Amino acid sequence: MDQLSMTWLYGDMGEFGQQSFKSTVENQTLIALLSIPIYTAISKITFIGIKKLNLTEHAIIYFYLMGATTVASFPFMVLFLIVGVNYFIISYVFIILVILYTAWCLKRIFDLSIGSILFRTFLFLIFLFVVYVLAVLALLAFAYLTGGIEGIKEMAKPPS
Repeated sequence: MDQLSMTWLYGDMGEFGQQSFKSTVENQTLIALLSIPIYTAISKITFIGIKKLNLTEHAIIYFYLMGATTVASFPFMVLFLIVGVNYFIISYVFIILVILYTAWCLKRIFDLSIGSILFRTFLFLIFLFVVYVLAVLALLAFAYLTGGIEGIKEMAKPPS
């Protein structure tokens, strides 16, 4: 993707942002597949002691939810991109909608009150944030050690 089209779609991200975005787009399928076991494990921990579902049943819930939200959001994403809405703005809105839809589905599956699902959603997001930070740190360390991203090496150099 050339610089002009990336700026039009995503705004000015800088070189490091462009490299990160390109890597994410190229590995989107892998990222989606790896997220299911992570969501499953976090869900199992978050909903421990409620309606005894096994790990496989939790995984199936997230496979269905990811599939449903992907199919439902795709036409809207394409439409918004055609009319020129910034991709990142669209993404953040859809992330919020996916979280709300997922919470609503889990509320129904586990037969929870509004307060209980809000608490468990918050707990799930905290666990997910911790896993995300650890994954980013691991990827940055790997990239730094292997020389994969020159920008990271520049940031790691002491000021002269």
